[in-house]
Amino acid sequence: MNFVGFERIAKHLTHPLVLIGFVLALLFSLFDKIILQSGLLTQITPGESSMILKLILQYGFWLSLLLMPLGFALAFWKSWTEKKRP
Repeated sequence: MNFVGFERIAKHLTHPLVLIGFVLALLFSLFDKIILQSGLLTQITPGESSMILKLILQYGFWLSLLLMPLGFALAFWKSWTEKKRP
């Protein structure tokens, strides 16, 4: 693997939501390289591919709706605990 320039990106991976996004992007890229190119999955029809794409978009939307309030809650929790410190 080529890690040249990763140290410039790594300093931005401190926030939990950024880290989650980075890990998801890494997993999807590995999924593409390992699973799809290995031949484990069979060819699908255009109707099936549109259904799969619809499900990916639907679950991605719900995941984003779930992560946004969690990000705000995390920021609120951090600010609240910092105010509580003596």
